[in-house]
Amino acid sequence: MKGRWIQSLSISELYLFCFALGKKVWNEGLTNETDKRVRKNNEVRKGYKHTEKAKRKMSESSSGEKSGTWKGGLSFKPYDSNFTTNFKKFIRERDNQICLLCNIHREKLKKALAVHHIDYNKQNTCKENCCVLCTGCNTKVNFNREEWTVFFHSLLNKRYGYIYGEVK
Repeated sequence: MKGRWIQSLSISELYLFCFALGKKVWNEGLTNETDKRVRKNNEVRKGYKHTEKAKRKMSESSSGEKSGTWKGGLSFKPYDSNFTTNFKKFIRERDNQICLLCNIHREKLKKALAVHHIDYNKQNTCKENCCVLCTGCNTKVNFNREEWTVFFHSLLNKRYGYIYGEVK
């Protein structure tokens, strides 16, 4: 199962992730028209729909403690007092209302972007530890947390000059 999360990334997200790690993406620049591996993967998924029974079974098999993202109930812990509406507004404005992974703008979503804690610690609310993500990307970064922390530190260091110590 290790590494399968990367298959859920879009090409632009995969490119950003590999760029942050200093690696080249195997399918960089390839399209449906130029490479049969890309075309085959897209054709297999096109038009496929799960039955309601299958959807329910998949949901039940990965809920709560069965979920790959389960961290002992961390999502129920409260945020610190600095995580205010004004703070979230500041972070969204700093990042220009654009998801840092997929570059979608808030106006296209017609809802607010999520403010993500880079180190996944809700008690560490500061501008160097928060960034803006759409709901889909915010869900994706709940896997391989250490790698995403390194990625976001690298990205915010390049954009804003923030300095980070070692990731633990």
